[in-house]
Amino acid sequence: MRKLFSCTIALLIVVLCFSAAYAEPSIEGIDAPSYILMDLKSGRVLYGENENERMYPASTTKIMTAIIALENGKLDQLMTANEKNIDPGRGGMNVGIMADEQLTMEALLHALLMKSANESANIIAENLCPTRQDFVDLMNKKAKELGAYNTHFVNTNGMHDDDHYSTVHDMAKIAFYAMKLEKFREIVAKPKYDMESTNKHDKWDTFYTTNRLISMYSESDYFSSVLGIKTGYTSQAGNNLVSAAENDKGIQLMAVMFGVRNNVNASNVYIQSRRLLEYGFQNFSEAIIANANEVVKTVAVEDAKDDAKLSLISESGLSALMPSDNTLWNLNIKQSFVSDTFKAPIKKGEVLGYIEYENDGAALGRVNIIAANDIEKSFVAELKENVHSFWEGTFKKILLFVAGLIIFFILLRIVLRRISRAVNSRKI
Repeated sequence: MRKLFSCTIALLIVVLCFSAAYAEPSIEGIDAPSYILMDLKSGRVLYGENENERMYPASTTKIMTAIIALENGKLDQLMTANEKNIDPGRGGMNVGIMADEQLTMEALLHALLMKSANESANIIAENLCPTRQDFVDLMNKKAKELGAYNTHFVNTNGMHDDDHYSTVHDMAKIAFYAMKLEKFREIVAKPKYDMESTNKHDKWDTFYTTNRLISMYSESDYFSSVLGIKTGYTSQAGNNLVSAAENDKGIQLMAVMFGVRNNVNASNVYIQSRRLLEYGFQNFSEAIIANANEVVKTVAVEDAKDDAKLSLISESGLSALMPSDNTLWNLNIKQSFVSDTFKAPIKKGEVLGYIEYENDGAALGRVNIIAANDIEKSFVAELKENVHSFWEGTFKKILLFVAGLIIFFILLRIVLRRISRAVNSRKI
């Protein structure tokens, strides 16, 4: 079931392609070299700036680390640290896990995602795979499955390496997938966490999330709650942040921002990310694209009783996050039917086609086209069909049987004549 869910979501992500979906409202005041804004429910990109430029992801890497852990391990699985994997790397974040300490994977995931602990990533990797490299291979494989083709990981925690890179576009795809995993979503939204005692720690200091958008910058006139998700920093990468929020109308947006420099304000990446999210909530809203039971068209039906007409209607409605200014919409509607002509009988509710809706080339959704009414076959058409059926079935069988009898009797007569002649010739 876990694999089925994983494949389904991955396929959905690849199909949606995360392409820029709209002729966007203008945006000003975002001080970041690369960023992207996404509808967290559908995965459609609402806005992007240099979104496909390769950059260093830093600790946002750990989003993928958590995905691999959740899909290959168990939350209550006991994992053991050692002298090698507790090394966080030079300047790397850590929570002070000791050699030979045993922790559950769930506890390690909290350290990984809330405190950005490098040793937690290493411990998870070595306890789920024969080597850390094997785990990294799974990360790269998963990235390709999710359509993150401009991403390459060389470690589990995001420590700098020139060959360890991603894009905000790719990271949005990865984070979109991760936020569909219940446990992941639960952890990244927490402001604090009390770690369980272990064989080496009777008590831990309370973990407070590194994501200040949750702890310090959550108040906004445009959204009501922050949903997570992950911070990242190295001197080469700058400040990175993947963030998500929801407003009181249920709209959920996610922003990915890479390369922010906090030279003037130590919290610049949070201020810029909040500004991007607020821009989204101000300029986009849920809009009805199609209503259920709308008449698509009325068509003639071949062999219909009393020449009845068929109404084709939409089976369901469709709504999507769209620019609040509908002059920026660029809808494209494609209709497709199972056949160029329709022939009786047709049952009410029968699916006869579909409508695809796109905006600026980005798929919004598909609605089935169904029959609004029953169409019975006419008496003449029924008669023709019965005659044809009789001819093709019973009558042909009778003819074949009769022909077979005739051939049999002709052959029998020939044989009997030969026997008679042979008997007469012997008498002479």
